[in-house]
Amino acid sequence: MAAGAIALPEITNGFTVRRNVFSGKAFANISLDTDIKIISINPNSYKVHETAGTAEVENLSLTLETPRIKVTAVNKITGEIPLTEAERVVSGGRGLKGPENWSIVEDLARALGAA
Repeated sequence: MAAGAIALPEITNGFTVRRNVFSGKAFANISLDTDIKIISINPNSYKVHETAGTAEVENLSLTLETPRIKVTAVNKITGEIPLTEAERVVSGGRGLKGPENWSIVEDLARALGAA
């Protein structure tokens, strides 16, 4: 499985998927060599093109074993949200006139659930 692909796979020479690494600062090309390949594609990674193709649909019957994983604790992040994990970011600059006013930006970020 290759998660977080940023484009459709390249299949001219094997099966290669491109994805972001290091918080989007670099790319990695992942080659999948198994018979069954599973990828997830990030939203808005490619344009949707309608074609006149057809697909065969097969019924699949699976029997899955109960997972042997037991959750013993859930630790939620407390404190500030890491910038790389934030959905919203509040920024401030020279308009604050000095570091003594930075608490205004921090208060707004906390109120919005932002970094």
